[in-house]
Amino acid sequence: MLLQPVAQASAQGTRAWLDRRPVSSRVRVRRDYAADMARLARLLSRTAVGLVFGGGARGFAHLGVWRGLRARGVEINCVGGTSIGGIMAALVAADPSCERAIDITRRAFGENPTGDFNLLPLISLIKGDRVREAIERALSELTGSPIDIENLWKSYFCVATNYSQATEQMLVRGKRRYRLPSLTSYLMNITILYSIPRQKEARAVTDLYFNPPLFKAGLLEWKRFDSILRQGEQHATEVLDALTPAQRKVLGMRD
Repeated sequence: MLLQPVAQASAQGTRAWLDRRPVSSRVRVRRDYAADMARLARLLSRTAVGLVFGGGARGFAHLGVWRGLRARGVEINCVGGTSIGGIMAALVAADPSCERAIDITRRAFGENPTGDFNLLPLISLIKGDRVREAIERALSELTGSPIDIENLWKSYFCVATNYSQATEQMLVRGKRRYRLPSLTSYLMNITILYSIPRQKEARAVTDLYFNPPLFKAGLLEWKRFDSILRQGEQHATEVLDALTPAQRKVLGMRD
């Protein structure tokens, strides 16, 4: 456990702290901050809730699902994702309010971040400059400066593609032999890499699965942010309303 001042926008000094300690996991706790102490208690008692996000411009629906969960009192203790889901997960891991994260994302991704196409797409169809700028803008506004994974308040991971070996690679700080690049570099690598065939596999290993239908919302329709957000939240509400009392208790839901 690494104690931090409550006034900081993100944790500080985590990498140096980890380099001196062979720990397999860690948690950042802000002094005299009840929400962090409650999260620590849930992690230690194995009652924590984890949330994993998928991808595409439809990934904005994840913020709606998150807002729907928070509205029912469900606290997310650890979060991960792939493609744009990795970006949305990083925003959640920075621990802002739902409305602040949504407002920042709406502004950061409002200008078609995948519109800078390569004329000769030898490596990638899009250049990625706009996506990088959107990611940096959103995270910098939330945290006040460039940030590494280990300095996010909540435990976070993302999944990227190892192009050399054609395999998936989970990226998470904690293994001492790796020196990891910045969070922005990670998220650039995982953009537009989500695989639809993996949905069935993912559903089989989750306790609760959200799959918003997202009517009239294409993969790259960035301008439909608010519509996608609303549909995600509505879907989350429907799924949560259908849970049994026992399931609601496990999630810590309010009635």
